[in-house]
Amino acid sequence: MPGNWLFFRSEQPKVYRQFYTCWHLKQVFRARVFLYLSKDSKSPKDEMVGVYKFPCFAITVNNVKPGEKVVFDDASIYYPVILSDIERGTYNAQVVWDKNDGGRSIGGSPGNMYNKSILVTLE
Repeated sequence: MPGNWLFFRSEQPKVYRQFYTCWHLKQVFRARVFLYLSKDSKSPKDEMVGVYKFPCFAITVNNVKPGEKVVFDDASIYYPVILSDIERGTYNAQVVWDKNDGGRSIGGSPGNMYNKSILVTLE
């Protein structure tokens, strides 16, 4: 289910923030949050990690309130390299909030929230 999201690069190098601003949830949120980056695919959440090699990161969040920030950094679970070691350049970025309600694909499971792909430049 698409939501309203804001993604930006912070002043601190190699730290990226994702805002949880989904208007239709009025409660705290607990889930795993995935950040997908791709130079080729405009919808990286729909690609198969491992089949196509593109950066993917995950963090677990507990009791996140709407509007509260979550941070992806080098402590995030990663594939294939930590966030600070990915190749610099312009990427299509998507974030998926996985509620773990089942389903075969994180990017397509019912109830999971995600943003429309946006372009970000990592310098």
